[in-house]
Amino acid sequence: MGTIRNFILAFFGLFLLTQCNTKRELTGEWKYTNSIWYSSELTLQDNGTFQFHDQGCNAQKFSRGKWTNANGIIQLTSFDAFKPKEQIDAVDSFPVFPGPNDTIRVYLDKIQLQLKNDTLYCISSNKLPEEAKFHRPAKR
Repeated sequence: MGTIRNFILAFFGLFLLTQCNTKRELTGEWKYTNSIWYSSELTLQDNGTFQFHDQGCNAQKFSRGKWTNANGIIQLTSFDAFKPKEQIDAVDSFPVFPGPNDTIRVYLDKIQLQLKNDTLYCISSNKLPEEAKFHRPAKR
């Protein structure tokens, strides 16, 4: 009976250690760039929250929310404060396009990323390019 208990405790300990290492591998800053006109920065924090900043030539986007890791799939979901608000009298209003210094709040809804080697690949998205690849920034 003592052998089974020791096995269960050892298994549980290894499981917790693996989870801590996986989280440590994921936390920190990740960058995506596909041209001189567009770049994104994703920061995964060890408390399960994230921050996303996207800079394009027309405007910048920003979001914050929670991230989870289940079976190697990282899922990002923004806080409800980033959900778009319904426009009142949208028919009568004139469309306003963002300028280069404007910040748009963006709601990331269950964005899925997968870690392969040292790269986070976007595998399911409604706001990010499907081919987005986030890399660790080079250390200085």
